[in-house]
Amino acid sequence: MLSLPSRVSPTLSSCYEQYPLSARSNDHQSIENSTPTAAKPVLANRNPCILSWKSLSYSVNTKTKTPKCPDGKKNILFEVTGRCAPGELTAIMGPSGSGKTTLLDILADRICSGTIKGDILINGATRNTNIFRAVSSYVAQEDSLLGSFTVLETLVMAARLTMPSSVPGLTVTKRVQSIIDEMGLRVCENTMVGDVFHKGISGGQKRRLSIGIEMLSDPSIILLDEPTSG
Repeated sequence: MLSLPSRVSPTLSSCYEQYPLSARSNDHQSIENSTPTAAKPVLANRNPCILSWKSLSYSVNTKTKTPKCPDGKKNILFEVTGRCAPGELTAIMGPSGSGKTTLLDILADRICSGTIKGDILINGATRNTNIFRAVSSYVAQEDSLLGSFTVLETLVMAARLTMPSSVPGLTVTKRVQSIIDEMGLRVCENTMVGDVFHKGISGGQKRRLSIGIEMLSDPSIILLDEPTSG
């Protein structure tokens, strides 16, 4: 995969100065021990980031007090702790309504209501929201794509919106073509995405396209909500 100029170079530079990846910290294993030796990372040429969360709780206010919520608050998450190391694929599993999407939204800083308690860390340092967003990507549960665009047009448009204007057109093209191959979209690159009125690519191809869009910026962390649905 090509190494491209950063979306926000000063911000990224600040991020890795603020979140240095030490060989060992008080709370984490060394990067050598935490990265699987048999598995090859999906994305290459990225600065590694360890995402961890400790005693993470989330509650919302209820309209009325009930026996289950005598204090007028409903606990969605309670004392959740976890860790994701570079080069690893971490799956959050549980029954419907157990708070999986809520946890992802909190980690991605997509929740602005309710009460959040606990710590979210990047390489052992408290997460800075603006910097974290510059080095991470989030793929929502529902695909948000333009049905009148082809797969290729969708990726080119996303690349132009994501990458700095100084990036040469040839570099953008190579990057897009690389993503098409990695996501297995070559067979449908010139097919319209489609919508409820026009038939297009399959549900699985839409999911891979949505993931490919977020991979264009070569993020250090990708958060995906139900990536295998469809």
